[in-house]
This record gives sequence, C-alpha cells and structure tokens, in this order.
Amino acid sequence: MRLALFFTAIVSVAACGPDLNSPSSKSVSGKWQSSDSVSYFRDLKLDMTQTSDGDVTGAWNSLLKGGNLSCPLGTTCPASNELSGRNTVVGVSIEILGIGKFTGQLEEGNVLRGDVFRFDGDFKVKFTKIP
Repeated sequence: MRLALFFTAIVSVAACGPDLNSPSSKSVSGKWQSSDSVSYFRDLKLDMTQTSDGDVTGAWNSLLKGGNLSCPLGTTCPASNELSGRNTVVGVSIEILGIGKFTGQLEEGNVLRGDVFRFDGDFKVKFTKIP
C-alpha cells in the first residue's frame, strides 16, 4: 500500500510542472549585444526571431581579431553568419554558426547570460537587449 501511495505521489508531482521542452513564455526576439570576448571574436551582436513554438533563428555579426581565420595579422575584420536554436522553459540554446554553442538563461527579459562552448574554450557571456 505504501509503495502504491509513493508512486502515486511521484506521478502527481511530475504531472504538475510543464514539459521541459515546452517553449518559454518569454521571447528572445530582438537585437542583443555583448562586450565580452569569445576567443578572437569581440563586440558580438545577435539579431534573433523566436516563433511561438520556441524555435530561434537569426544572424550574428562581430569583430574578428587579426591573425585568425582569414583576417590579416594586425587588423580587425567584420565577421557574420547565421544562428539557430531553441528557447524552452529550461533555458536558451543557440548554435552561433562559426563561433560556438551558447547555452544560458533569459534574465529579467533584457539580459541573456550563459556560456559559449567552442573548441578552444568555454566563454562566459552576457548579452543585453538593445532597445
């Protein structure tokens, strides 16, 4: 009997919360910027659109430190590409094509904070929404 009550309690608690893959009620749509460096990328800007099902698409642009990729040594070059991901009740996960994978949380609706994981390290990043 106790075992049946235990499993009933577990099922009841599990049924109370939202599906963790459900889209977040807060959207990340808009323009975002960060003053943090991600490896040899700096002044990173994101322009994102979120659908009602939580899918995120968009583009990014940044400045690239010279001596990396196709940017000549001693210069700074513009860089840009696409991005895609999801915003769920658990958090935000975005593949920033050419830079790395961002995983983080939307805070207060105007701050996106997390980590960018790439082959040369894990970089802490804070994005602020541009009004």
